[in-house]
Amino acid sequence: MINSKVFLLVGLGNPGERYIGTRHNIGFHTIDYVAEVFQVGFRYKDSFSGAIAQVKTSSCDLFLLKPTTYMNNSGISVASVLNFYKLAPEQLIVIHDELDILPGDIRLKQGGGFAGHNGLRSIQHSITTSSFWRIRVGIGHPRLLNSRQNVSDFVLNKPTCDEFCSISSAIERFRSSIDSLVKGDFEFLQKSLKI
Repeated sequence: MINSKVFLLVGLGNPGERYIGTRHNIGFHTIDYVAEVFQVGFRYKDSFSGAIAQVKTSSCDLFLLKPTTYMNNSGISVASVLNFYKLAPEQLIVIHDELDILPGDIRLKQGGGFAGHNGLRSIQHSITTSSFWRIRVGIGHPRLLNSRQNVSDFVLNKPTCDEFCSISSAIERFRSSIDSLVKGDFEFLQKSLKI
């Protein structure tokens, strides 16, 4: 159990209509679902280079953030919010697409490398640590899914219908476990996300 009264939940993606529904925008997609659960809306804040919403629960305050920088500069937005609210890296949870796990799989972990993910790279560079939490939403790797696309084209395209259904079921598991996150019970959240 993490004894914190405040968490920052960040969904990673690229701004603009051309990226809506792409694999690389799974973080935006997921955090929009979280905002629906709590019935809150995002508002753009120039000082945060992002759109932010706040949820007050009996357990904690939860800030939701969608950086409006492009993916490669996500750290600018994340660092500005952490600094403004004086939050530690351990109070940060980043939702992102994950090539190394298959669609339908979703995992929570703390720390680690960025495995070529430019959003994670930018955050680690901006806050000078990798000790934050990650919710890794599986999108699969093109070579595992019998796709001939290179990785950059793959992540910037939309998933197939089957992949989208699998990804949606994983996001739904996270949605139904959101109480564990706001209570800081990350151990239970890890278990509940597993298939």
